[in-house]
Parts: sequence; structure tokens; C-alpha cells
Amino acid sequence: MTTTQITPLQLTEILNSLYGADATVHENDSQSPIPDPRVVATYRTAEGQLRFAIVVDVALANSLGAALTMIPPGGAEDATAAGEVPDNIAENLHEVMNICSALFADVEHDRIVLDRLFRPGQIPNDLHEALESGETLLQIDYAVPRYPSGQMSLLKIDG
Repeated sequence: MTTTQITPLQLTEILNSLYGADATVHENDSQSPIPDPRVVATYRTAEGQLRFAIVVDVALANSLGAALTMIPPGGAEDATAAGEVPDNIAENLHEVMNICSALFADVEHDRIVLDRLFRPGQIPNDLHEALESGETLLQIDYAVPRYPSGQMSLLKIDG
């Protein structure tokens, strides 16, 4: 059961603390799902119930993953142009999404943890359906300095 609301500021503070800079963020009032290709991080309770998902477009996925270990922006741009998220960037992004699980510490009665990170072409049909029926809690446009910007959504899933 949700007890408080997660705000864009909370998400932005987590991301900015990782990258040591004040990144550009804008609330995006669109309720439209982020289109494919996209990356999805799923979050579950300790009992295994799907509760939340963070959806990131490929540009931002590559930027967040690359910037974490200072892979040059050109590497993120090339991967985005190819519509993929390479292994090394995906591993870094997995760590970013794991840290983002701190968003749920004061919101849920249950402990919420990162379950999996799905790259483009890996998202199973049942997860597509869960995302379509999920409630968009927030959507932001985010940019790490020097890297391409993109969109991120946080969805509540009734699973």
C-alpha cells in the first residue's frame, strides 16, 4: 500500500548525487508511455510481487550507464543511434536502477528491490501488458551534463 507520493525532486536528487552535478530535469506531463526501443527496470517486494517499473528511453539509458563510469558521450550516442544498450553500459545502468530503489524506502510498507533490467528486444509480453495497465506516477526529461537527454517514467504496477 502506498503511503506517500514519490516526487520528481526525489528522483532527481538521487540521479544528481550519482553524477556529482546538477543535471537538467523537466517534469513531463505526458501520460503517454515511452515508446520502444526502451529499457525497463522492474521492482518487486521481498515476496516477489511486481510493484513498480522505471522505464527509460534508449538515449537516456545509454547516457546514464555511460556517464556512471565516464564512458565518452560518443559511445552513448553511437549505441543510441544503433537502438541498443551494450553490455558494459547495461551493467552500469543496472547499478543506477538499483540505487533508484531508494525511492521506495518511505513509500511502501514492503521492502522493494530491483528485480531485473530488460533491454530493447528483451521485454516479455506480460511485462508489456503490465506497463500498459500501470499508473504513471511521474515522467521526467533528464540530461546528464555532456550526454544526450531522454525520458524516464516511474510506473506503479498492480501485480
